[in-house]
This record gives sequence, C-alpha cells and structure tokens, in this order.
Amino acid sequence: MDILISHLTALSAMRRWELRRDFDPLCRSSMEVPTSIPSPSEVSRIISAVPFLEDLPHPLHVCAQGVRARREDLTSHRVAASLPYGSVIGLGHGLLCVSPEHLVVQVARYLTDLELMMLLAELMGTYAIDPSGGRGFFARDTPIATAESIRAHVDALGRFPGKVRVRRLLGMTCMNAASPREAKLYLRIALKPSLGGYHLPVAAVNQPIMVPRLGKPTHRGIRKPDLLLLPLESRKRGRFRGVTIEYDGEDHFDRERHTADTTRRSELQAIGFIEYGVNRDQYRDLAYMDGLDSCIRRDLGMRTSGLTIEEQGRRRRLRERLFRDLERIDGVHWSRGDEIGGPSPH
Repeated sequence: MDILISHLTALSAMRRWELRRDFDPLCRSSMEVPTSIPSPSEVSRIISAVPFLEDLPHPLHVCAQGVRARREDLTSHRVAASLPYGSVIGLGHGLLCVSPEHLVVQVARYLTDLELMMLLAELMGTYAIDPSGGRGFFARDTPIATAESIRAHVDALGRFPGKVRVRRLLGMTCMNAASPREAKLYLRIALKPSLGGYHLPVAAVNQPIMVPRLGKPTHRGIRKPDLLLLPLESRKRGRFRGVTIEYDGEDHFDRERHTADTTRRSELQAIGFIEYGVNRDQYRDLAYMDGLDSCIRRDLGMRTSGLTIEEQGRRRRLRERLFRDLERIDGVHWSRGDEIGGPSPH
C-alpha cells in the first residue's frame, strides 16, 4: 500500500540529499489519498527500503482519507479524498510525499507568521536547514518551489485551512535567499514598520548583475549582491544605480575571501552601486541597523524621519521584538511542533 508522508515529516524528507536529486511531481491530474494507514510492519518495510528515512523524526506524520490516529511510530491526519495536481511527489517503494507547495498550506495554521515566512523562504531559496552541519544549513542548486508554483497550488485548492495565510504572507517573503541569515536580514529590511521592519524597497535577492572585471578591461562577469535596492525613476541621479547590502558570515573573514569581497565591492561601485555590509555583530546591533537605514534612505532619496518621539520609540520597540522573534526561529523547533511532526521550542 502507499504511504503519504506529510507535515514536518515531509519537510525533513525534502531536506535529505536523495530527495533533492530527484524531485519531480507525480504526473497525475489529481492524487487519490490513501484510504488507510500502514501497519507498524509496513512502516518498517518502507523505511528499510528508503535509507534516507531512517533518521527522520518519529512518529512519522502521514495523510489518509477520513483516518485520524496516533501511534508510537505514526500520526495520521485526516484529509480529503483527492488533492490537485502537483500536491504529491513519488519517492518509490510505495512512498509518497506532499509537495513543497502543499506542505506550506498544511502547516500554515500551526506556525506563527514569521515561522511561515521563514519556511517559505527556505523552500523558495537555495539552502536547506541541516542542524547536523557546521553552518546549520547546506546549499541547494535551485529552489524547490517558487512564488508562482505556490500561488498556483493555493488557487487550485478548494476550501483548505491555511491557504489564506499562505497567500497573504507570500508577497512579504524573501525569494532566492542563500542562507537563513539572508532571509532574516531581508525581513528586517523589507517588512513594514508596523511589523518591526525598516520598509526599504528591496528589489531582488541574489540577482545577477553584469560588471566589468577590474584589471581585465575586455572581460565582464556576474555579481549577485545579497540584497539589491533600487531608487524610484524620479530619484535616479548621475551614475548612481542603487544600493546593495551584503551579509558577511564567518566565512568572509579569511584573507582570500576578504580580497574577493573587496573586488566585488569595487566592481559594483564602478557601475554606480553603493554597497553596505552587515556582519554577525552588526546584525545584532540595533543602533548600527538604524544607522544603516538612515544612510540607505539618504542614498535612495527617501524621507528619513518626521515622526514624533513617541512614534520613534514605538517603532524601535517593534524592531527589537522582530529581531528577538527571528532569533528564536531555527527551522527545527516550531510553535506547535508536536502537532505537525517536529519539536516545539525549547
């Protein structure tokens, strides 16, 4: 019989190398959900046949038609009889997995807005959380979902809890981030002040920009700034094209990487971009981040203040809260993790 893993069990599977190499939706117009749950022996058989499942968190979370059950090895969620095209991925050996597009709708009602945005950023980014690794994540070649594929899936669903929240938050979420810290920096820079952000106009993340190679006049290359901010047409002046922000992690501190960073900065400056940097300590320094906001607003020709003292204080408290709330999100522990197949916060 088929087993359809779901919720955060499915997310754990998506983060495994084997699934990353062979990630294709089933070629079906719709997917009939299994009508029963597997026995413990059937679960053991499939796990032994699909090696990357051996270290998935237990109990496994699965979906079945009209069946809700809890066992030591398995938790079943009751769902409709069929799901639209693109909802399920086949892994072989009778094992099915909900797609990234369906996963975010399944778990939406269990996560906070920020948790859901960070999950969306991971699926639409080029990284996957890996708590066993030194950096806590590994790089993907390409995202496993896009805003367009998620929006299309949400539109194809009928009445389904969580779809309204997914659609609402999708437009606020970072796409093409290369790390969790990039995604968090994006949220702090781009979210509205009422949500604790600076509400700066981030146009793209890791977008390729053609630059001349310094020292090689006939050569051109590609740079991908972490965050790209562009001025309004009416604010463009002279050679100025916009602002870039780079997050410098710990791997940026060796001599070779520092040389590469300096070259990148110079090449972008040569074609009219101003680059600002944020390292780990500066990211945690609210005064530095506030100062960065002021500089970027000046560069882009945006209004810098005009707020009352009381409103400035209120917004500062919201920025502090957003920083703290983002720091609690590690991609492993979730607000209601025990209900969806993952651990809850410490």
